Amino acid sequence: MSVSIYYKFKASSDLESPGVLKKIEEEWSKAFDGSPYESWCWYKPVCEKKLLRKSVYTYEGATKLPMDDELGPKSVFIATKLLTLLRRKVGGVEWSVNLDDLEIHWDSQNNKYELS
Repeated sequence: MSVSIYYKFKASSDLESPGVLKKIEEEWSKAFDGSPYESWCWYKPVCEKKLLRKSVYTYEGATKLPMDDELGPKSVFIATKLLTLLRRKVGGVEWSVNLDDLEIHWDSQNNKYELS
């Protein structure tokens, strides 16, 4: 049995070309000694071209997490840590992070994702 973490946000810059998204994938793999339950996944970004304003990129993905007593909590902790670091680095708007149907809230006071 497993659960998935879903993540989505919008940013005004291309994060693929400079390797920002790839870095998250690498950090995820590294956290599990190169053998995570499932690799970190980003879907193809959608770019909305604006006439008089900057383009807006929508980034989205999902990663399956194990539910066993040992790796389950560790994987949730690492996933929220990586998404926290990404959000701090790139900013962006309309962030949404969910563990299946459970929303993971952004704690603006502590500047990090936390499970309620």
